[in-house]
Amino acid sequence: MKRLTVLFFVLISLPCFSQTDSSLGSIADRIADYKPSKSELISKGRRMLLDEFRKNNMGTVAEIVHYFEKEIHDKNHIGLWPAEQILLYYWIEEYSVVIDFANYQLDDDPSSRNRGIIYPTDNSIYNEVVSASMADFNYLQEGILEQNFSEDAEAFLILMLKRILAGEGSKFISMEQVNKEADMFIAKYSYSPLTEIVKKHVSYKFGDWVGGFYLGGGYTLPSGNMLDYVSAKGALCFSLDLYYKKSAFMLSLQSGLGKVQQDIPVKNYGDWEKGESSSLTSVGLSLGYSVFDNKRFRVTPCAGISFGFVSPAGTDLDEELQQFIIGTSVAPMFHLNMTYRFINPYKLSPDNNIDYPAYGSFGINARISYVPGILRQEGGQYAGDIWYLTVGLNMDIFTLKKR
Repeated sequence: MKRLTVLFFVLISLPCFSQTDSSLGSIADRIADYKPSKSELISKGRRMLLDEFRKNNMGTVAEIVHYFEKEIHDKNHIGLWPAEQILLYYWIEEYSVVIDFANYQLDDDPSSRNRGIIYPTDNSIYNEVVSASMADFNYLQEGILEQNFSEDAEAFLILMLKRILAGEGSKFISMEQVNKEADMFIAKYSYSPLTEIVKKHVSYKFGDWVGGFYLGGGYTLPSGNMLDYVSAKGALCFSLDLYYKKSAFMLSLQSGLGKVQQDIPVKNYGDWEKGESSSLTSVGLSLGYSVFDNKRFRVTPCAGISFGFVSPAGTDLDEELQQFIIGTSVAPMFHLNMTYRFINPYKLSPDNNIDYPAYGSFGINARISYVPGILRQEGGQYAGDIWYLTVGLNMDIFTLKKR
């Protein structure tokens, strides 16, 4: 009887196992047959394109490029970076498409590029094709010259190729040289519709305006009668700077930190006592001119007016003492501002979209400031001059100028 019972349960369970195996097999088949996403196709397509490019199978490369154009590229997917695509057109000798592609780029809205768009996850094709294009530039140029293009189209194609190959650390061609050739193109082919593309997508130059700020510290060198009342040793400087071409506008705040040297009477309070912290401050506006300005160094002497005063520097002071100042005095002010840039602002990293944003450059800055008669309104009692010697960091913000 027991054997019959066991056999009964075995027979019942067999269909269950069979159904589970069948279900798993069905899911496996469905997964295997599931249509790959565009992201997967982009990844596989880019790997295949790179392999075929390395084998010099340009026919297959052309097929992959055309596949990306027709099946991959849409408002939500980008399979090839624009610079990659343009360079590949040169290699598969579809030069006329470079001109059409550039016209498309001219109408593109850069602000919409990052809105829900899936981009390639690497720059492997770009790096490979750029390297090959530099090595075989003459070969690519000969391919252009063998075609029956008009003179302006031929010059444009060569110039666009140079533009993509220029960039950070490029020993092949500098952006300065590309700009010179772009200027010559614009002057020579002013009638050509390609001139507008050169202005917007080939030639770029920094704008005439540069904004920046400086924060530094150092020492002061005070002199005169004021030393009998307050000292000034350590110095702080904060400055907002604006450059137009070589002209400079600087709004600065400089403060020498020290101690009270003898009790100073304060109305309705008593005495500002000897030994308490003091601040000898100059707030000034100055104008200058950069006598030397290249990729790394800038030297700018300035002159302007200063509003100088001495005030308590502590934070736990009575309200009457916190509001006490000696000054405010109006005096001339002179600067010598020297900047060394850590990053050469004229070498920008190659951007796969060919457009460049505003660019910032960090650097080290030294400033020497002289304020004669910083407390002149107080008469001879507090008369004196002061030098501020500071060193610190600065940042310049460049904008790029499109014609």
